[in-house]
Amino acid sequence: MRGMARYYFNTFNGRTLTYRDEVGQELPTREAAWETATRFAADCLRDLDGKLRFNQEWRLEVLADDGSCVFQIVIHADDLADRGV
Repeated sequence: MRGMARYYFNTFNGRTLTYRDEVGQELPTREAAWETATRFAADCLRDLDGKLRFNQEWRLEVLADDGSCVFQIVIHADDLADRGV
């Protein structure tokens, strides 16, 4: 029987790493990792509390134990007036 995989949840504002998960979480499936990622992203976005600026990107990357990125959730804040929309 295969053991649980460990996943790491890192956040970025633009290209700047704002949180590096040094411990990770052991989870039984990729689906469990995705569910954890969506909850973590929701908590992080709530904590931004007005700090996300126009034309800025926020990103959550979920890494496997080998360092490969398995999921990514990206929020990009566009000011459409800048595009003439």
